[in-house]
Amino acid sequence: MKKKISVEEALIKSLKEARDFERGKKRLNSKSRELPAPAPEFKKNEIKHIRQGLDMTQVEFAQTLNVSVQTVRSWEQGGRRPEQTSNRLLQIIKHRPEVLKSLKIA
Repeated sequence: MKKKISVEEALIKSLKEARDFERGKKRLNSKSRELPAPAPEFKKNEIKHIRQGLDMTQVEFAQTLNVSVQTVRSWEQGGRRPEQTSNRLLQIIKHRPEVLKSLKIA
């Protein structure tokens, strides 16, 4: 069984570990993960191509992405660019369109 330590002892231990890490004496116990690169920025023609490849109307595509139809129109006309979250979604849909099959559009 692990020995219970007080809050003060835990703080002191953490500070010592931080000091040792800063001095290069110790590595933090963190998992190393390879994270994906930022999503690419999709251009108006690419967005339209993705939507048409899915055989969806702008209304259906907007509902699927949970954005307004005006947003999709604006993307496809070049008036606005998708934000980072939407770019990631578009990236996933472009590379794995089968993901949409599990979604039900009302």
